[in-house]
Amino acid sequence: MNGISVLNLGFLASEYEIYKSTQDVLKETEYSLITLTEVIQAIHFIILTSQANCIKDPDAYDG
Repeated sequence: MNGISVLNLGFLASEYEIYKSTQDVLKETEYSLITLTEVIQAIHFIILTSQANCIKDPDAYDG
């Protein structure tokens, strides 16, 4: 069975080079933008996660 992964990037710090440090980008944007490094790390995580996992947004839980 195949799954679907969605990244809701919100506000992406796309004007910064990928090689600029995450901390520098976060400081310069006052922690308001998602860095490209974080997006790449999230994609790697999704690719490496097996189908045995079910990861959901905890904020979406109605419990």
